[in-house]
Amino acid sequence: MLQWVAASMADAPQIQISPDRELQQLPLVVQRLKERRWRVGELLHTLLRYCEEAQTHILPRDEAPQAGRDTQRTPLFQWLLEHA
Repeated sequence: MLQWVAASMADAPQIQISPDRELQQLPLVVQRLKERRWRVGELLHTLLRYCEEAQTHILPRDEAPQAGRDTQRTPLFQWLLEHA
């Protein structure tokens, strides 16, 4: 995501990404954000929100997961698609 932000700020027309399975969602995320006319600042604000939410779900090392509590973090691109 930072590479995308940096490329956007530099007016670079393309970025090159690895073939990671999660990264395959990037074109869909880009399309969604373009449709909603998001700017770089809005994306950065949303990324900070994602990080803050992720931090609140991290358990201390000595604390065991509680029954029914989801300890898996939603992948970033999936989360963006849900919140954009």
